[in-house]
Amino acid sequence: KELDKEAGEGKTDVTDIGEEFEVIFKENNRYYIVDKEGNVEEVQEIIKDKNPGDITKDKDGNELDGSEEKPYEIWCIEDLVEWSKNYNTYLNSQIILCRDLNFKSTLSYVNSESTEYNEFLGVDKNCTLIEALTTGTGFKPIGIFEGILDGQNKTIKNIYIKKEGCAGLIEEISGYTTLKNLTLTGEITSLSSKDSRSSAGGFIGHYKTSLNDAKIINCHNKANINSLEGYAGGIIGDFMAVPYLIINSSNSGNISGESASGGILGGSHDNLNSANIKIYNSYNIGNIQANGTGVYNNSGGLVGNICTNYIEVINSYNAGMITSNSSKGAIVGGYWYNKDLKVTLTNVFFSQEQNIKAIGRTDKDFGIKYSKDYIKSQEFVNELNKNIEGNEEWKHWKLGEDGYPTFE
Repeated sequence: KELDKEAGEGKTDVTDIGEEFEVIFKENNRYYIVDKEGNVEEVQEIIKDKNPGDITKDKDGNELDGSEEKPYEIWCIEDLVEWSKNYNTYLNSQIILCRDLNFKSTLSYVNSESTEYNEFLGVDKNCTLIEALTTGTGFKPIGIFEGILDGQNKTIKNIYIKKEGCAGLIEEISGYTTLKNLTLTGEITSLSSKDSRSSAGGFIGHYKTSLNDAKIINCHNKANINSLEGYAGGIIGDFMAVPYLIINSSNSGNISGESASGGILGGSHDNLNSANIKIYNSYNIGNIQANGTGVYNNSGGLVGNICTNYIEVINSYNAGMITSNSSKGAIVGGYWYNKDLKVTLTNVFFSQEQNIKAIGRTDKDFGIKYSKDYIKSQEFVNELNKNIEGNEEWKHWKLGEDGYPTFE
């Protein structure tokens, strides 16, 4: 009301969009995002996609082919729903996110009142699109993807998914895939399922067995992830026997799984020995919980459960609370099957307050324990930055608004 009075009565609209307010200035086609504490983000232009639900055209109608030169473009929520509906059309493609999207904001839709996708989403014929995607079962995950998704340092906010089987922005990855430069917020829940895997991840529910590498670069999960039956992970829920390279990534959401849970990777019960996991320059500050009691039900700051012959973590830290009815570790919750587990932790840090080891189910000492106060200090930031010398892909660190080190 005060803002509207200053701008001139009737010249602004203010909408509550979850953790933030959206302030629209009607006369100049601009809007601001203001958080609950009054912090104002940079002004943004209201953008209307001329072809909502068609990612083969840019916002002005020019043709795209999913190549490196002309990647498919996501400009609105309808584009995400189209990708989900016809995911087989966009396999082996490059896709980019062109702006921040918020499932609770009408400005992220071309027509938030649309009923065009109701049959696909399985909702009543009179349900609006914004209502369908923010209640009930919510957004239907992209079924399968292989290719490159570049978020271009944008954020998908307030994603809401509640479904049987695997849940995540992308349900399943198969083949060579790179996800990069993307942040997620919201709530993702995998319900029990008799017919399929039931794991939840912020970005990927399940990664199928493949000989190709999976690369996760500069991806950040702030969503709360819950799996009522299977694995839960901030980035990937259930991961199989493929090489993983994860760089400059983080989790700050709360992760809870009936089986293994981890801030970056949930768990794997695949006993193939080809899965090498490399996590570089990454961190977790979310609370991680594994609720079951079996051999798989481990909880870890970065990785819940592994069944692999090699894991390497460099210049990373965990400061989240780790709880489990089975095994827990500040970095890796536990491992099984392979007694010849090879672990390399170089400049890996975790808070000493919980008095747990870096890796569960082992008596060996790995990693470096620091107090949480030191982890939230500039001295620790300096230490992290010193360790990235010679690694051009690794981002520099700074103290975040919550007091924990994050990326510049």
